Amino acid sequence: MAEFRQSGEGREEGFPSVLVASLQSLTSSLDDLQKRVEEKDVDVCVVTQKKAKGWDGVNIPGYSLWKGQGKGNIALFVRDDITSTRLPIQVPESLDALWVRVDPRGLPGDVSCVVICVVNHPFPHTSRLREPMIAHLIEGVEGTYSQEPDSGVVIVGDFKDFPEHRLPPELNLEQVGTRPTQRHDAADTIIITNVARHYRRPKSLKPFTSAAHRPVMWIPK
Repeated sequence: MAEFRQSGEGREEGFPSVLVASLQSLTSSLDDLQKRVEEKDVDVCVVTQKKAKGWDGVNIPGYSLWKGQGKGNIALFVRDDITSTRLPIQVPESLDALWVRVDPRGLPGDVSCVVICVVNHPFPHTSRLREPMIAHLIEGVEGTYSQEPDSGVVIVGDFKDFPEHRLPPELNLEQVGTRPTQRHDAADTIIITNVARHYRRPKSLKPFTSAAHRPVMWIPK
């Protein structure tokens, strides 16, 4: 059964702003992350971390925390005045993925909700988990469309060498360009969506003190 959290009386913002942060450890960067979330007035914050250290004491006031299952390397913070629901999509134990539906007020009539899939796959293309991850993402999106055909879909997080050409055209997904998030390396941060027309180009921000990767900000038009 899906988990559910009711939003409070908040703003009518339409599409949510999204901050994507790739950290060494969420617990060691939590203060910096909270300051950045407040500074940028973030609606949804996506976190991937290299070293999972549990979730005890992890909290950002005014936000609901959705934790990934399995390895515990991913999380999603959603502003409390936006309704958020964990979707009952089964994630294989070997993968890092999290599916959450958000229902901000003020979406256009042709988009019923926004489904966010947080993903963490920091491995090269030869990884044995690459094919299962791609298959899982395709299956999850197809299932989302079957339940809610007008869903806005956002797949976001870390995925090294994501093969965009593997996405079936009928899913209507495109990869949004992001700038490199680590010096001398190609960007691992991905944003794949069917609502790109409603957003500006993602921008990289100054890095956190304890992270080599730059966070990425994605805001609606």
